[in-house]
Amino acid sequence: VINKTNVKDIDNTVQQILACAVANGIHKIGLIGTDDSEKSKKVLEMLQKALQNKKLEISSGLGIKNISIVLQNVGATGQVIMIERKNGSLYSDIEKEIAMCKKCNIDILGNILVDEI
Repeated sequence: VINKTNVKDIDNTVQQILACAVANGIHKIGLIGTDDSEKSKKVLEMLQKALQNKKLEISSGLGIKNISIVLQNVGATGQVIMIERKNGSLYSDIEKEIAMCKKCNIDILGNILVDEI
């Protein structure tokens, strides 16, 4: 959970992503989420900046319309991390997001819950 009191946990989150990627031979990661609010965008930007130059190909997009583009960029060799906002992401949209990943044979590594920032 990323919120006002633990925004610094982005570094910890990035370290966990990198450790998972190294341990599993992952070279492509998609950062996706159904909520395209400013709060989710801020967390996404922070993650992108922190993951720059880490030997990972990052593709990202928020909002249902952008998720399919990210999934195409990641391809079957990549995985995704879902970024969802507490009380902002709709369950029905998250279901669609998961179904799209399954249809593309893309694994979901985990999720990040955005609280108040």
